[in-house]
Amino acid sequence: MFYRNKLFLILFLVPLFSFTTFHKFYVSVTEMEYSPQKKDLQIISRIFVDDFEKVLQQRYDKSIELGKDQPNEMTDGYIEKYFDKKFHIEIDGKPVKVNFIGKRYDTDLIICYFEVKDLEAFKKISVTNLVLTDLFDEQKNLVHVKNKGENKSLLLVKDNPEGTLSY
Repeated sequence: MFYRNKLFLILFLVPLFSFTTFHKFYVSVTEMEYSPQKKDLQIISRIFVDDFEKVLQQRYDKSIELGKDQPNEMTDGYIEKYFDKKFHIEIDGKPVKVNFIGKRYDTDLIICYFEVKDLEAFKKISVTNLVLTDLFDEQKNLVHVKNKGENKSLLLVKDNPEGTLSY
């Protein structure tokens, strides 16, 4: 009986636990939607707080603690500065200004809000998203764009950070 129990542990439980090692995923999700009534592009980007905090600490200020009670002006300024360098949009071949509106926290995510104002209907959008790729080689940035009632997506990575969608 003891031999069978030991055999059971070796054959079934040990392999089970050997495959449960923690693996970290590096991913952000950005959703964009064009509003023809408002003539703007509304953008929401979701990023894991701990990963984003690491990159802001490394780039700007080691004392940054996202999700904590601290002055919004400080962290908002760093977030805006970082996105200005890492996230770009072209509409029909012309670069546009992406404006940071604000942020909120949801459990382990930071949700950042942006907009592009005074935007006429477009046929083509190009997105460059290098968010967190400077810190994590495995980073994947999903971008979903809704325009003219049609949803399209891009998967952007460090070696291929730019994509174009046509409508």
